Amino acid sequence: MDMSIIEDKRNEHFSRREITYTVSGSNVTPSKKDILAKISGDLKVKPECIFIDGIYQKYGRHDGVVRIKVYDKPEQVPKLVKKEKKAEEKKE
Repeated sequence: MDMSIIEDKRNEHFSRREITYTVSGSNVTPSKKDILAKISGDLKVKPECIFIDGIYQKYGRHDGVVRIKVYDKPEQVPKLVKKEKKAEEKKE
């Protein structure tokens, strides 16, 4: 998996870097775990400070785009809460 930076900008308001990567050399969409390991190693940043905003790969293509946000402190990283399934909500 080859990754290169397309865009790298600093957002001082949120104390973070917003980076867009291009991903190539993979026949499948890379997992968040693989991307997180690669990015944290390349940028020399703790994985706890990285938030993967999205992985986008078009059908039939072997290249894609990854958008990430690198925060200054791990406490600033947004915590995602999975929504409960609607079927479970109906039971109540």
